[in-house]
This record gives sequence, C-alpha cells and structure tokens, in this order.
Amino acid sequence: MAETIFYIFGSVFFAVAIIAVCVWLLYWLKILKNLSKISFEVKEKVENLSSFIKIFINLFEKLVNAYKKHGRRKKDKDELG
Repeated sequence: MAETIFYIFGSVFFAVAIIAVCVWLLYWLKILKNLSKISFEVKEKVENLSSFIKIFINLFEKLVNAYKKHGRRKKDKDELG
C-alpha cells in the first residue's frame, strides 16, 4: 500500500516537473524571440545612424572642398592683382 502511494506521488511529481520544464522552455523561447526582435531593431537603428554619419561626413567633405576651391581662387586673384 505504501509503495502504491509512493508511486502515485512520484508520478504526479514527475508530471508536474515535466510541465514546469515545458513552461520554462516556452518562456525562454519567448524571451529569445523578443531578444532577436530587439537586436534586429538595434541593428536597424545603428545602420540608420551610420547612414546619417556618412551623410554628415560627405557634407563636411563637400564643404572642405568648396572652401579649398574658394581659397585657391582668392590666392589666384591676389597673385594676379
């Protein structure tokens, strides 16, 4: 009789443990899915930021080149005049 009760409690405990492990796995899968979504959003934001930085660098280079050309013209005019 005691063995039967022990086996019943053991089976119930084992079933609860299996259910708990399944719930835990589903929880972690949900977290990992959210993390991949978050990492994709972060990657997208970094790409947008890098494109903004590229635009800023190109604009800065254009300004520097325009300033250099303006400076050359001014030197040429000073040498001629």
